Formats: sequence, C-alpha cells, structure tokens
Amino acid sequence: MTQFEFFLTLAPLLAATVIIVAGYAWFQAHSPLSRTLTVYLVMVAGFLIAGILELVSISEEMVDLWVRIQYLFMPFIPVLWLRMALLYTGQIQWAALRRLWIFFLLPTVTSLLAWSNTQHRMVWVEHHWQPVGQWGYFSIEKYGPWFWANGIYFYCLLIYGALLMVLEVQRSPRIFRQQSYSMIAGALLPLTMNLVYIFDLFPSLVIDFTPLAFAFSGLAFVLSMLRHRLLSLSPVGRAALIESMLDPMLVLDDAQRVVDLNPAAQRFLGIALEDSLGRP
Repeated sequence: MTQFEFFLTLAPLLAATVIIVAGYAWFQAHSPLSRTLTVYLVMVAGFLIAGILELVSISEEMVDLWVRIQYLFMPFIPVLWLRMALLYTGQIQWAALRRLWIFFLLPTVTSLLAWSNTQHRMVWVEHHWQPVGQWGYFSIEKYGPWFWANGIYFYCLLIYGALLMVLEVQRSPRIFRQQSYSMIAGALLPLTMNLVYIFDLFPSLVIDFTPLAFAFSGLAFVLSMLRHRLLSLSPVGRAALIESMLDPMLVLDDAQRVVDLNPAAQRFLGIALEDSLGRP
C-alpha cells in the first residue's frame, strides 16, 4: 500500500468519525471545554477533508484551490488547542474570548495571505503540482517568510498548551493524570508529524500527515474525557470537588489496589496518600 492509498483509505474514515464525535460532544455537554473541543474537531475535520480533496484532484488549479481551503481551518487549530488547555487547567479568565480573541488575529492574516499568495508570495514562493500515477500532490520547493512566522506561532501555541498540561499533571489527583498524559501526547503528535513534513526528514514521505495526527489527537481527547465523564466539567472542577469532600473517597483499580484517596480518607484511615498507593 502506497502512502497515497494509506492516506485516502484512513482519512475519510477519520473525518466521518471526527464529525460524528463532534456532534455528540456538542449535544451531550454544554461546558466551555466541550464547546471548544467541538469547534476544534470541526476545524480538524475541515482540514482533513480538504486534504483528501487535494489528493484526488486531477488538475493543478483544483489542487491549488483545496490547499488554500485548508488554510481556512489549519491556522486556527493551535489557538483552539490552547483554549482547551487553559480551560482544562482551570485558567478560565485567560480562556475567555474577550481576552483570547487577539490570538486569532495571526491565523486570520495567514488565511488571507494564503488566498492572495499569488500577489505577494509571502506563504509559499515556489510550488507546483506533482502527479504520481493516478494521484498528485502540492509540492512546495520554497516557503515564504510568513509561512515561517505562522509556523513558529503554531508550534509555540501547541508547546505552551502542552506545558500547561505538564504543570497540571503535577497538581492533579492521581485518577486524572492518565487523562492529562493523553492530552499532552495528543498535542505533541501533530507537532511531530508537521516537523517531519516541513523539514523533509523522510524524503520519501511526500504527503503531509498532520491532518491525520490532529484527527487522532482530537479523538483521543474525547475518549479520555468520556472515560472520566469530563465532557461537562473540567478536571480542575472535579479535582477540587474530590479534594474538598468531607466524606472519605477511596479509588481502587481492577486488582483492588489503591490508586487514589482524598484528604478525608487519609484522615479517616490515618495514612498518607504516598504510603497507600498500590496497596491492596
């Protein structure tokens, strides 16, 4: 199976799944985190569908069109990821749109420049449609200065959101740490795939798999949140609730070993959290 066949087999399935999951998240929960996650998934689906149509297009004009359409979605995904990270870690005041709107300015400029690139060559300088058998792809020989500016911004937002998650892991009750790890990995996967493509680390890889990586990340976020019933309440909110409970709460794994207990349980049992973890 060629990389084209692999992408065009997996991408439509992922796009359909992402759209279904986005609809579920929208109607099942009404928290700012779930709403932001829904918009994130919609943007990822748009990015992915445009990437599919780029590959199946049979003319350079159509390929060029679908590449530009991808720029209606892709630049905004890192900003939505940052807002999810802020909401997830309880920084509600910074996640408010009245403060965060400024972060959408650069992606908006990027989209406008991509659509008018023939006039200034700020996003890509040299490119052509490269046919490969029955397929074809948009090959960029030289990127423009704005592409690199947007790329740095893109990576900074993803990394900063991941750092917020790392700090949250240190403060979170044990039962929420696996979810935080999943979201950190979800941010780093698209970043890694994009770096591989942009810097041509594998010359034989001519397709940008970043849309697939974002789709996998979005689905991983949703599955992790559903597992802990967190679509309607952020982990910070649930963690605060558990930590402040007057009643003891003990969490056991499938082998009946202690994986977490709140301060009330520690006082009741007369044992510290670090001394109880892993005990039957």
